[in-house]
Amino acid sequence: MTVAIHEALDPALYGGKAAALARLINAGLPVPNGLAIDCERVARAGHDGFSRCSLANHIDSQLSVPLAVRSSCIGEDGTDASFAGIYCTKLNVYGREAIARALFDVEASAYSARALDYRTRRGLPPVGRMGIIVQPLINADFSGVMFTRDPHTDEKTYVIETARGLGETIAQGNVTPDRYRLSAYGQSTEHRYGRQRLMARPQQGGGVELVEVNPNDYAIFLSNDTLMRLKKLADDCERVLGPALDIEWAIANEKLWLLQARPITTRKQAARGAGT
Repeated sequence: MTVAIHEALDPALYGGKAAALARLINAGLPVPNGLAIDCERVARAGHDGFSRCSLANHIDSQLSVPLAVRSSCIGEDGTDASFAGIYCTKLNVYGREAIARALFDVEASAYSARALDYRTRRGLPPVGRMGIIVQPLINADFSGVMFTRDPHTDEKTYVIETARGLGETIAQGNVTPDRYRLSAYGQSTEHRYGRQRLMARPQQGGGVELVEVNPNDYAIFLSNDTLMRLKKLADDCERVLGPALDIEWAIANEKLWLLQARPITTRKQAARGAGT
């Protein structure tokens, strides 16, 4: 079944990522709404080309804009295993053929060697059931991640990392992002300058390209107002999902968007003194 993301409240059908986004949308937070596809329909589309084309046609008729096609595997974004960076995400997807390819690629990532190894090391079944979410692409001027606690010390603080363009550069380690730290009361306690030679942006014809950043623009200066907006977003997310979150966000044309929120899974490792 394909539903609007705000209706995808059952993590056993739509995956943890979709279910969390549904709760956040219903709480009024600025998540790009789109479509959530349950794991049974994703499985049919992955094994049957006609079903996949039919699903792609439906998505294209509902969302005729550049899209982000993202995994929402059952168990993904959980308290014990985030699967961060394990499954496939396709950005700047548009047109029925491209949507069909993206659906296949995301579903197939459940069978990748990386996913199988990750699940084996955590004692999980070898293949997870894959749900998929499809959202309008946010063509970000800035994007980043934010932790509502220090992921290594569990201190109540806000750790914010940001880079220009789409968040792919941070996720894939292409840049050293600027880093901010706010106290529990919102006071700025750290601003560490990063190094961004490349930024990710939508590519004409679909997909994402890396382009060089002007050296004068390596450093990013988030205003105090923007930092307070991020802190408020973090606090709102915690009210909905609980404490200690890993949040992905983006700013496009000065509007702040919430892309994802999940538990910080490194906290247990940190508490045991595991690697940082």
